[in-house]
Amino acid sequence: MDDKSGGGAARATVLFLDRRQDLAAPLLHEFTYQALVYDLLESRDKLVQYGDAPSDRATLGEQDNVWTQSRHLHISTVIERLMAQIREFKSTKAGRFKEEGAQMSVEEMREVVKDIPLYNEVMAGHAKHLALCQGIL
Repeated sequence: MDDKSGGGAARATVLFLDRRQDLAAPLLHEFTYQALVYDLLESRDKLVQYGDAPSDRATLGEQDNVWTQSRHLHISTVIERLMAQIREFKSTKAGRFKEEGAQMSVEEMREVVKDIPLYNEVMAGHAKHLALCQGIL
C-alpha cells in the first residue's frame, strides 16, 4: 500500500451501519428511562409523541417532577416506582373517594374535595409516564 502522507500508517475505514444490522448494539444500549425515551419514541426537543393520537404527547422538562426523579433510573425501576406511587395515591382519602365513592362524613368530604385537584394532577402525570413506558416496551 502506498502511503503518501509519510507516516507509514495504513488508512482507516469507517463503516456506518443501521442499528438493526449491528448485532452488538442492543447489548450495549443504555436502559435508562431518558435514553430509551429519546431513542425509541418520536421526539422533538422536549416534546415526545408516545401514541398515535395527537393528544398522546408529553413535554418532558425540569418542571415535571416524575421526569426529573426518574430519567436516570433503569426502566424497570421507573415502572416499579410509578406503580408503587399510584397504589399509594389510591390509598389516600381522595383516592378512595374517587375509586370507590366511599361514604364519608361532611368534614372528611371537605378535606377530600380540597385534595381532589392535586390527586387528579398527580394521577394524570403518573398515567402519562406509564404510557411513555408502554410506548418504549
